[in-house]
Amino acid sequence: MCLLKTKITLLFYNESDRGSLGESDLEGYVYDLVLSLPALQHLPDNFASFYVFTAVRRLMFFLDVKRTGRVDVRHLVSSQVMEELMALAMMNSPPPPPPQSPFPAAHGARAASEEASFAAECSRWQERASKNWFSTENALRVYNMYLELDRDQNGLLNKIELLRYPGFSQATRLTAAFVDRVFEESITYRLPSETAEEDESLPEAEMDYKVFLDFVLAMENRSSPPALHWLFRILDVQKAGFLSPFVIRSFFREVANALEEAGMEAPLVDDVIDEVFDMVRPQDPSRGISQEDLLTCGVGSIVVSMLIDVQSFLSYDQREHSAAAAAAAAAAALEEGAEEVGLDAERETLAGSDDIDRDANGICDQILERRLPYVGEEKGKGHVADGDVDGEDKEYEISHEEELSKAEHKASIIVAYNAV
Repeated sequence: MCLLKTKITLLFYNESDRGSLGESDLEGYVYDLVLSLPALQHLPDNFASFYVFTAVRRLMFFLDVKRTGRVDVRHLVSSQVMEELMALAMMNSPPPPPPQSPFPAAHGARAASEEASFAAECSRWQERASKNWFSTENALRVYNMYLELDRDQNGLLNKIELLRYPGFSQATRLTAAFVDRVFEESITYRLPSETAEEDESLPEAEMDYKVFLDFVLAMENRSSPPALHWLFRILDVQKAGFLSPFVIRSFFREVANALEEAGMEAPLVDDVIDEVFDMVRPQDPSRGISQEDLLTCGVGSIVVSMLIDVQSFLSYDQREHSAAAAAAAAAAALEEGAEEVGLDAERETLAGSDDIDRDANGICDQILERRLPYVGEEKGKGHVADGDVDGEDKEYEISHEEELSKAEHKASIIVAYNAV
């Protein structure tokens, strides 16, 4: 019933009567939502239009992958993106502060308890809001990022300004080759050629807020098919539908140069090309890596990140060292808690076993099943709490890469375990 109601509501905005909605149709729909949802009642002054752009661009990015300019209403209603937008209806406004007591001295303990409860409730509300792209908090985050990048405050971003894009983790370092390609494929404003010739210091092209939203959506959702579609179009310099060794070389060369400028040893470009092809295993290696190869290989986002982001390549290149260190910490924590789970006998068996990988694999399962708590502010920078195995439902993270599979977790733990 709820889906039917949403579908009927959306059809009211269908000016073309084709069963699909264009970007302007969706903007009208979202603008009306702003007026009706409690979670959006506290938008800052003059921000409503930018909020609408932020919300609609996500709908178009994920549901109009072929860039036709329209989204089918049936597809929209049943999509996860629409479900995320509708989740705002379940979110109330931020909790109101507790009333002030006229006799604060007489109710000091009670007031302190109420304030602590209020702070905890606010924290939970902010956490839920920060995870929803359509929340006011997230929309302001992206918009403020755009304003901070716009150094000349002309309302547009040039190449130099976009190069400073920090990413969600504040650690992104994009290459100039990638940013150049973004502007080649996504130009929305270009200076007259005569002006550019007269003053070479002027940027050749600039992007507006809507195109920046597409860019952010692609960068923050690199493992999603729509983002990989978008990024493949940027990387496909030759417009051949394949990423050839030449293309991979041209993008990674800048990553290697950046590493050398920072005083680090860069791997051979040919070695990286071979590794990328080994990771993707394209159907037709003689032609290169197709978009379908990138979508189905399971490591598409890692491959793309290695070619466009210096920090992402460093995280990938150091993955074995990081995983081994975390696995060693996990083994130490497991050793301290061995009596609790009855693993002493298995350790004795392991000591005299000829099939050490098999037994280490069993120990690894014990680690992962117990979900040792992860401690640290960022993935890849934390450690396993020493001996504190409390059974809480926390995922065990041991790598910089968000897509590292459980099998890879196990493999790294086994390597460290066998080295003990």
